[in-house]
Amino acid sequence: SVGETGGGSAAVTEGVLCEAGAVYAVTSEERGEGAGRDAGGTRYGTASGSGRMKIKTGFLEMITRNSISLKFIPSAQRMGMLCRMAVKRDGWMLRHVPKRFKTETLYKIAVAQDGMALVFVPEKRRTAQLCRAAVEQDPWALMLVPENQRTQALYMTAVQQDGWTLKLVTENQRTLALCTVAVSERREALRYVPEELKAAVMCGLKEL
Repeated sequence: SVGETGGGSAAVTEGVLCEAGAVYAVTSEERGEGAGRDAGGTRYGTASGSGRMKIKTGFLEMITRNSISLKFIPSAQRMGMLCRMAVKRDGWMLRHVPKRFKTETLYKIAVAQDGMALVFVPEKRRTAQLCRAAVEQDPWALMLVPENQRTQALYMTAVQQDGWTLKLVTENQRTLALCTVAVSERREALRYVPEELKAAVMCGLKEL
C-alpha cells in the first residue's frame, strides 16, 4: 500500500515515489503542472527538478477510505493518480475528475466499474468499444449509447442480461431473435414485442 517512508529513504509503490515523507506521482500526464501551496501552506505541484507531482498522503488515505472524497479535494490538487484510484472504486467519481485527466483509459476504467458512468463521457467520445464495455457492465447503460453506436449485437448484449431493456430498443430494430431472447430472459418483456412478432416469439419459447 501507499505510505510514507522515514529518514531519507525512497521507495516506489503503486505508481508513486515515497521519499522522506512526501508522496509524488510519477505518471507522465501529471508532469509539467505548476507548483503552488494550498490554503494550509502545504506545497504541492512539481517537485523541484524532477517533474514529479507531490500528493498529500492524507488525500491518498481519504480516497482509499471512501472514493467520494475526491469531490472534497481542491481541484488543483486532484492529481491523475488520485482520480484513477477514485474512479476505479466508483465509476461515478468520473464526474469530479478535472478535464485535463479525462482520457479514453479513464473512461474505460469508469464504465467497467459502473456502466452508467457513461453519462459523464461526452457523447462524441462514446466509442463503440466504450459503449460495449458500459452495456456489458450494466445493460441499462444502453439508454446512454448514441444512435450511431447502436447495433443488433449491442442490443443482444443488453437483453441477454435483462429482458426489460428491450424497451430501450427502437421498435423497428426489435427483431424476432432479439425479442425471443428478451422474453426468454424475462417473460414480462413480451409487452415490448411488436404485435406482429408476439405469436412467433411465444412459439419459439415453447421450442426452447
